[in-house]
Amino acid sequence: MLEKLAHRIAYFYIEKGKIQEAQKEIYFYCFEIMLSTFINFIFLIALALLTNTLIPALIFSIYFIPLRSTAGGLHAKTHLGCVLTLLSIYTLLIILLNMISAETLSLLGIILVIISIIIIFLLAPVDCKNKRLSQEEISEQKHKSRILLIIISLSFILVAAFNIILNAAFVIGYTVFSVSILMISGKIQNKLL
Repeated sequence: MLEKLAHRIAYFYIEKGKIQEAQKEIYFYCFEIMLSTFINFIFLIALALLTNTLIPALIFSIYFIPLRSTAGGLHAKTHLGCVLTLLSIYTLLIILLNMISAETLSLLGIILVIISIIIIFLLAPVDCKNKRLSQEEISEQKHKSRILLIIISLSFILVAAFNIILNAAFVIGYTVFSVSILMISGKIQNKLL
């Protein structure tokens, strides 16, 4: 369904002269990814509203979306699988936030960030079977991932030091760790296929 909608959007812009026919495949893919990201975000916010966790959901999104798009990793075979994976990751976050004490969450956040930074620094980017990266794209995504790691590290230090938002450091650590697990899973899947 998203693929068909992405094609319709691309053809609309081709008819308007905004996109060249020769580049339609690139735009099909780009519009499909944009639509998928938007739908995932809507479902995530809906779950956050239902569970009264809007602030953690926003923090999760701020870190997850850009890091995931540059670092890569395991991708679901369908858009539904993608939504379910994202909601499962976020549901586990909600459970952990409600089950573990704030002091333990802070320490766990630090541990998760350190582990994740090492994993992402060493592995990023991880491409998938559906979209292989060229050597130039790998180099560019690696550079972007490392810049994001610096930004994430600095923001994590600030959030952890000032503890402005309760459990925000853990949410950041958990989010970055989730991306690193998806990367490891993607590497394993690539080796098996």
